[in-house]
Amino acid sequence: MSEALSRFLKQLILLTTVIAVIMGIVFGFFLRAWYIPVLPFLLLFFFGFTLLTYFWLNRISSKDFGKFIRTRIGITILRLLVYVLITILYMAFIKQGVICFVMVLGILYLIYTSFEVYMLATGKNVPGRKQDDQARQS
Repeated sequence: MSEALSRFLKQLILLTTVIAVIMGIVFGFFLRAWYIPVLPFLLLFFFGFTLLTYFWLNRISSKDFGKFIRTRIGITILRLLVYVLITILYMAFIKQGVICFVMVLGILYLIYTSFEVYMLATGKNVPGRKQDDQARQS
């Protein structure tokens, strides 16, 4: 496992743990009536999907910048489609706590997507990054 992937995995585990603790406190003490049993699975899904997309982008990032950008846009579209599909399936079949589900899904989407973008932007193997770093040192 590369250093960047190892670092990302550690940070992702930490982020997911913090979110799980916050969700436990919020739904355990303040919003008990809004809790739905699918929330822990939703959190695990975001963890796995974010890890998968980062791994995919990390592999592509060693290639040219154009391919990296196209892949990033494709993954963003795929991610949105998957999350919309999950929401539609949840609303169609489970129908319990739809408002809570959609709110938590939206919040998790923003958190995990922002985290992934931040980790990619601070990574050392983004195409063009070495040239930018060398130019700043000159």
